[in-house]
Amino acid sequence: MYIPKGKTEKRPLGIPTIEDKVLQEGIRRVLNPIYEEDFRSFSYGLRIGRSCHQAIEYMFKEVSFKGMHYIIDADIKNYFGSIDHGLLREFLDRRVKDSVVRKMTDKWLKAGILEDEQLYYP
Repeated sequence: MYIPKGKTEKRPLGIPTIEDKVLQEGIRRVLNPIYEEDFRSFSYGLRIGRSCHQAIEYMFKEVSFKGMHYIIDADIKNYFGSIDHGLLREFLDRRVKDSVVRKMTDKWLKAGILEDEQLYYP
């Protein structure tokens, strides 16, 4: 099954099993504290205890009262579809040594797409 992405493109819809959802939450709980310290205080995207409303409020104050003149919004096309898995593994190697975490992330990175009863690996 595919879902619309933009005006003309489509992307495959991933539907994880209950087991994968539980494991993904466990891995998220392991990785969050490891990498949270790297984020700047003004970073709001997908962070625990941070919201879009807080990001808007921060930007309003910066522009209105602190003289910020530029706001840059970047959307990297097909980022998760094109990220180099080898580089991602090297990045994880620097700080994550747990073999279960590494095994699970490798499994999810290599997940295929089932279409018309045929399994594809993009």
